Amino acid sequence: MTQHEKVKNNTEKHQQSNLTSGCFLLLDPSAGEIPVIIDLNACALEKLGYARDELIGQPISFLYRHLADQQQAELLHQIIANQGNSLSAEHRCKDNSIINVDVYIQHSFIAEERLIYHLEHQPTERLQQTLSDNHEGVFGLDLQGNCIFINPAAEKMLQRSAEELIGHPMHHILHAKLANNDLERAFFSHRDSSHKYQRQEMHFYRKDGSHFAVSYVSSPAIVQTQVTGVVVSFRETREQKEMGNLLIDQSHILEMLAIGKPLPDILDALNLMLEAQIPFAKSSILLLNSDKQKLLIASAPSLSTAYTSTLENTGIGPDIGSCGTAAYWNQTVIIKCIETDPLWVDFKTLAREHGLKACWSVPIHSATGTVLGTFALYPDHISQPEKYELMLLERAAHLCGIIIEDYQLTSELHSYRQHLEALVHQRTLELIAAKEAAEAASVAKSRFIANMSHELKTPLNAILGFTEITLETELNEDQNTFLQHVSVASRSLLSLINNILDFDALTAQKLTLNSAPFETNQLFSWIQEELARQSQEKDLQHSFHQQEQIPAILNGDFERIKQVMGQLIDNAVKFTESGNVAITVLQKIATNHLQLIFAVQDTGMGIAVEDIPQLFNPFTQLDASSTRRQNGTGIGLSLCEKLAKLMHGSITIESLDDQGSTFVFSTRLDIPQAQTLPSKPTITAVKAVPDRLPGLNILEGIHRLGGDRDLYYQILQMFLEDERSAALEIAQAIGQNNLKKAQDIAHKLRGSSGNIGADKVYNKACTIEYALKHHEQVNLPLLTQKLIEAQQQLTDSINSLLRPLQKKAEVVAPNKDKQLNLSLVLSLLDEIRLLLLKSSPAVDKPVQKLMAELATSKAKETTTQLLKHTERYDFDLALESTESIYALLDLKHE
Repeated sequence: MTQHEKVKNNTEKHQQSNLTSGCFLLLDPSAGEIPVIIDLNACALEKLGYARDELIGQPISFLYRHLADQQQAELLHQIIANQGNSLSAEHRCKDNSIINVDVYIQHSFIAEERLIYHLEHQPTERLQQTLSDNHEGVFGLDLQGNCIFINPAAEKMLQRSAEELIGHPMHHILHAKLANNDLERAFFSHRDSSHKYQRQEMHFYRKDGSHFAVSYVSSPAIVQTQVTGVVVSFRETREQKEMGNLLIDQSHILEMLAIGKPLPDILDALNLMLEAQIPFAKSSILLLNSDKQKLLIASAPSLSTAYTSTLENTGIGPDIGSCGTAAYWNQTVIIKCIETDPLWVDFKTLAREHGLKACWSVPIHSATGTVLGTFALYPDHISQPEKYELMLLERAAHLCGIIIEDYQLTSELHSYRQHLEALVHQRTLELIAAKEAAEAASVAKSRFIANMSHELKTPLNAILGFTEITLETELNEDQNTFLQHVSVASRSLLSLINNILDFDALTAQKLTLNSAPFETNQLFSWIQEELARQSQEKDLQHSFHQQEQIPAILNGDFERIKQVMGQLIDNAVKFTESGNVAITVLQKIATNHLQLIFAVQDTGMGIAVEDIPQLFNPFTQLDASSTRRQNGTGIGLSLCEKLAKLMHGSITIESLDDQGSTFVFSTRLDIPQAQTLPSKPTITAVKAVPDRLPGLNILEGIHRLGGDRDLYYQILQMFLEDERSAALEIAQAIGQNNLKKAQDIAHKLRGSSGNIGADKVYNKACTIEYALKHHEQVNLPLLTQKLIEAQQQLTDSINSLLRPLQKKAEVVAPNKDKQLNLSLVLSLLDEIRLLLLKSSPAVDKPVQKLMAELATSKAKETTTQLLKHTERYDFDLALESTESIYALLDLKHE
């Protein structure tokens, strides 16, 4: 066999395999001026929607019949003239819809007088999968304004499925308040591609008729210089106004991807976008080589060539710089100081020569979770990222993964066009890997939510503080109502965050109870007040009954019992439109403990018997539709059930659909021994002490100290001595433009006031600290004046509380010779040290307990420093303070 015959034979085998894969039609060019269709495969039949007999014998121009004769002839001439190269063309399907596909013609070696007419996806179709992972809503329109694709984020925000949207005009579906076709004109104002994209705002309507404000960017979809449609990316404007230009930049990068710009240009644009958002840092993208063992510089437009060339071909490993380590462990690596971090021991001289102080590195993933490389930022000063900066870096890495995977996919499609079966096998393996990665991602997502919940509290406290201050100014009725709604919604969100944290801690078996003596009358009073407040809001009847002779004092976790009862009351009222809610409290006494039983009965909508087993499943709602009557997260009852079990109790339910429900919550509580009750007139025996005074939640403050009232009053006295002039000092520092000093004082005041339950001072100190830290343009003199007034009110309340007890100073005075419980102290120190090594925000609770235990010891000042460091999440300094406490008390950790 000659070489020519071998080549021809191999080519014939490739083309024979194409007869069962890809989309093609077989043409006979000898039938006349226009080739005639003589055969086509199943893929082409499915794409065009015809039966085989309907196309065989037709001229190929039959698929262009929507064009004029002259246009048909010109298009066919271009396709034949570009033999072997793809050309974009519109084809009419059987249902008269128009599809855009890339076509090309090649001669057949099987029968040389035949032509093979290939149909391929256009770039717009290839982008649909990559855009499906975008956090913004994204949909595409053809030139008639019909939806051609939509990503899951857009489906969720519009409350509609892809099946409801694709093929239909978006103007009528979105219900925008624009006449005629103004919506289409808004999206297609750049139809002639004279400008690349536009950013505007309008209202979109959901399926249930509600509307929401969006900021959208529309970009033309361009194929070979012709506009074939438009890609619209949108997000709710209320999410993050400070990210305004980021949406435009990201859309511009997606446009570069859509029109096929070179990969290096897109990666450079992505780096420059991130540097524009974080101007004090330089950005780089490193990609793994083919054997996944080394990192190659893909883009670093602002870093010197001398630096990048030295790092080229850097290996990956458990301790190789930031990027090598991040790629090896597949997790974010934050190095706040290159000079001192052991990961940079081999590179710190190089970094010093180029002025690089820190490095934050995030892995770049494919859609299946495979590591593709790393995205790194090099700040010009020693630092670790703020929440917003880390979010931007992770967002850029996610977008980079989409871009790289799209280019890899395009390359694979060209490289394996003749080996489709092998490609399908490869994709099958990737799907298996994707399933495994998704299962691992579920665990990582839970950890991420728990950690980010802590970060959400700081701005949320600022929102509450600003709202409270604004409510104290002159407002009209509507403004006051709106801000009251903001306050209620913010506190609801704060409660939700706390529930998420508790749920995560319970799931990880890290939540412990704070058992201490409490007065049952205080618990029952709170339940009655909460029941009355919520019932009155919905004009419901309510009642409360308790069994006689329940002990006046019990040992248990007062706040956790309130948390469970608050959820049960909230559910009972929420799902009852008319009638009443009744609570009954019973007891079952054993030798040294009792079961306290709370029955919460309502006349609400009830629950079907078959749905009851699902009621306590986490993240499950019995009515999860978009039109459900009540909102919820699906974790409230699940959290209550876990807390009940932790308190050696349970939650059960009896209910019938439309006939109301009865939830029964039980908890085991210890009965204090007689000798543990006050036997002399100490502060804890003073019956006149209230639960709350203006600006001071006494019950909350005592609970934070494990129920030790004597210690609480000592700390109140210390607060008066240490923080009496804090608000005035903040005002003075602001007046001298020493904003750093003012921020530090506000931070300290926030921590100390929070510890004693001084909620008003705490909220206002949070507000001022947040405003100073983030350079908010607010009226600082007004904020400080409100803080001064709140602190004066707090001082008056503390004085009124302590004054009647001054005569009993000999009883209240701290016991300087108090014997330390070294076993408890060592246990707390070991727990704190372990949490600090893990950089866990959950360290604050054991630190508070340690603070109470060492309040009169020689380690008191060091423990105060430890508390300060943990409140600022400075875990390194906190670890040093912990080691000092070990040394001061002559203790050794595990």
